[in-house]
Amino acid sequence: MDPVALYLGPLTIRWYGVFFAIGFVAGYWVLLARARKSTVGETHAGNLALTAMLAGVAGARLLYVTTHWSQFQGQPWLEMLRIDHGGLVFYGGFIAATLSMLLYARRNRLPLGNIADLAVPALPLAHAFGRIGCFLNGCCFGKVSDSVLAWTYPATSDVRAIQIAKGLLPPDAVACLPVLPVQLFESGFNLLLCGGLLLLEKRLPRYGQLAAVYLSVYACGRFILEGLRGDYPAGGMLTPGQNTAILLLPAGLILFFVLGKFGARRKPMREANR
Repeated sequence: MDPVALYLGPLTIRWYGVFFAIGFVAGYWVLLARARKSTVGETHAGNLALTAMLAGVAGARLLYVTTHWSQFQGQPWLEMLRIDHGGLVFYGGFIAATLSMLLYARRNRLPLGNIADLAVPALPLAHAFGRIGCFLNGCCFGKVSDSVLAWTYPATSDVRAIQIAKGLLPPDAVACLPVLPVQLFESGFNLLLCGGLLLLEKRLPRYGQLAAVYLSVYACGRFILEGLRGDYPAGGMLTPGQNTAILLLPAGLILFFVLGKFGARRKPMREANR
């Protein structure tokens, strides 16, 4: 597997970046399609998507660089910006994108619940494509396994170096051990989550509850899938992703029930378009 899609002169285009772009386009398309049936409108939806994307990339990269600072010591400072090499933390992007959308909604006097519900199905769709990019890039890989589903990365990938550092391979190893394609597991989970949110939306009586459902369900799925990850250093009871999921789950549940009691009541679609 070659993480590089093609070379354009001095420019290297990696599959990671290609699928990140595909994910953004897919999420943007869903967001605009939904905006046509909402009170928000396509103009605000487009601005929200661009704002969230820029803030999300910056936040995801910032959290990665912060938590992997030793990796960048002695490197040119521009390496910190090379997201095409991989190195984005979803939760950092999620927090930054959410804050940017809240600020945009407040500045333009848009209802927060409507904005959240409008945008949230596009998020797992874009995330699903991003995880395919992770799989092709060889990052965020799974635990060593002899399962029929296991995948073996080439010896030139970072997988071998991490497995050596964890003591799973001798220093002179010339091949990687097979690992679970947990990136593809999460991609499939996100696609199912996107479809489930679209089906559930009309059954929820209050604005904002759909976003609360996303927070809770994603936190549960991420907690389970993080347990299959093999790229974290040895030691430690829980991964950073699991620790964050533990916080998100009760937050989503509390938000769901609070909005169910005090949130704005959802209008029928034809009434909302008037």
